[in-house]
Amino acid sequence: MNSGQGPVLTNVGIFRSIAADAYRQMAVSMAENVRAAPGKEGAVVKTFDPEQLSFKQAMISVVFTCIWLEAALHLLIVRNFGREAYTDKVDRSNYAAKLTLLECGDGDLLRKVERLRAARRDLIHEKAHREFNDEGKFTGALRTAQDEAENARAVMLAVEEWFGLAG
Repeated sequence: MNSGQGPVLTNVGIFRSIAADAYRQMAVSMAENVRAAPGKEGAVVKTFDPEQLSFKQAMISVVFTCIWLEAALHLLIVRNFGREAYTDKVDRSNYAAKLTLLECGDGDLLRKVERLRAARRDLIHEKAHREFNDEGKFTGALRTAQDEAENARAVMLAVEEWFGLAG
């Protein structure tokens, strides 16, 4: 992705690679912790992973997908509209607004990107006590890092497909 304004040094490919590697390691870790249930055809038993490897890799995948997405959207906006178009206002806007600026009208992708934004926000800016009301009842959204990594991966692949980016 180059705007024709000279060479661009970017880590966007490294960010993508870190996100993809973490996603693969998460999947391997999850598979290693599943075995067939004795005496029940088709049933499985998930074993406890005391190191929480799939959880850790899922979080890395989510965070680096967001880093990749921010970098890729920046490059696309500059390529399509020029450096002067990437104002502070654009920089501070959310992923969906940047995709809309780039004329991405895929409603499913925009919903997934909003979910990714919310998951990233909750992961990076954890506020554990906000999840409970004054009576001590849980009121927050219950998420699994692995499901959020699945969504992040889907966002990455959809953005690459929409904009014809090499994966």
